[in-house]
Amino acid sequence: MDLMNEIAKVKYSGYFKQVGSLELESTSRSMGDLLSISNLLKTYLGLSDYESRVYTTILLRGGLTAGKIAVYSGVPRVKVYSCLRRLMDAGLVYEEPGRPARYRTFDGAPMFKFIADRLEGEARLLKKLSDMVRRVEEKGNYSDVWVFDDPRDFVSKVEELMFKVKQNLSIAAGPDGLALLYRRLSRSLDFVARKGVEVEVYGRAGGWAATALRELSYVYKVQEAMVPESIFALAMDYEMCALGFVKVKAGCFRVGPLILLRGKAVVKALWRVLTGISF
Repeated sequence: MDLMNEIAKVKYSGYFKQVGSLELESTSRSMGDLLSISNLLKTYLGLSDYESRVYTTILLRGGLTAGKIAVYSGVPRVKVYSCLRRLMDAGLVYEEPGRPARYRTFDGAPMFKFIADRLEGEARLLKKLSDMVRRVEEKGNYSDVWVFDDPRDFVSKVEELMFKVKQNLSIAAGPDGLALLYRRLSRSLDFVARKGVEVEVYGRAGGWAATALRELSYVYKVQEAMVPESIFALAMDYEMCALGFVKVKAGCFRVGPLILLRGKAVVKALWRVLTGISF
């Protein structure tokens, strides 16, 4: 699973080494490392794509001028200065006076320790979710499992389930699931709401997902929750829940199975596991 791979990278790869406390390895400076760390920052610190790339470039290469940052990060120079201002306001970067000025990062160990702890927490949450689904399966409380080769079929099935809701539709989604909801399902969501259905969205803000949550909050009840990255779940009238998996890779959606679970007790327990919030 991708999440477990990310945990392995954080704990065992060239990003970090354990020497009393978590410290950053400075030996690997490839574009692949830049993008990998950048994605973690977007997901767990809510940085934009440009901001995370600027920060990661300074982190891996040391003190740099704005011009060098633009060259190494691939961020347009006109955007680098605004990114630096936001990073300095956030206490992640500081300016070293000179002509030209150079920019450096503060000690990154506490921040990456925080991210590593979050990843470990997600792994425990997914293990708990896996155990729960297994128990539900043993008791026969699931009715259907759909497997999709095409994300469009996944979207169509989700729409079909949404259109059957009568009173309440609750959606829990990680960052990738929020992208699917905002880009592919917003019209269907509007249609359901116009029928008088109460719509609630639970999601984790981070990177692009923060924009999706903000836009959705203008129309629906939105609450931040630590939903695992690839999760996409629908709770329908508190009686059924569809649990699915969505991943964005290279700008394309990839989807896993969609499992339909029944029973108010099952839905309530699942929602508490996914969001930490009870109905």
